[in-house]
Amino acid sequence: MAEAHEAVAFSFTVGQEGFYVDVSYDVFKALFYAAYRSWKLRCCRTLNSFYNSLYPGHPLRGIACCGIVAGLYFKGHDPSYQAIDWLESNLFRRYLEPRNGKVLACLVVGSGVYVVLIQLRQYILKKLFSYHGWMYQEHGKDAGIMPKIWSGLVKLCVGRNPSLFSCQNFLPSLPV
Repeated sequence: MAEAHEAVAFSFTVGQEGFYVDVSYDVFKALFYAAYRSWKLRCCRTLNSFYNSLYPGHPLRGIACCGIVAGLYFKGHDPSYQAIDWLESNLFRRYLEPRNGKVLACLVVGSGVYVVLIQLRQYILKKLFSYHGWMYQEHGKDAGIMPKIWSGLVKLCVGRNPSLFSCQNFLPSLPV
């Protein structure tokens, strides 16, 4: 019975002398830390799913790509073949100052280039993972040239530190 008595966080009593409120701060503290852990875990899972969706790349590389596009544009070289000027004049000029519109257009083009590169790399990995020639090699003999080329390309495209579920999005679908 003592455990159930300790589990009560809030008790409210009305008597002849008035109201009496008893609050157990230990229970509120435990509830707060449980909610904090839950939200922390949820944020970590969301961040992990975001990283896995961008897997062959990293968000810092995306920021670097946007910075390179903006730096080249503001140095006088247009890496977007007039796409930045078109975006600035047709979309952002009405709402932003010209300088801010150009910066935003550089960010949009840089993000687009980065997403295209990630999608291309994911497509290449999907095609590489659908190769089955390595299964037909004889045991005990040296591997042929094709499985060696395949493994080298997979190592090149996967990168250094893949997570457990990072390649899950581009594994080939198996027949049922």
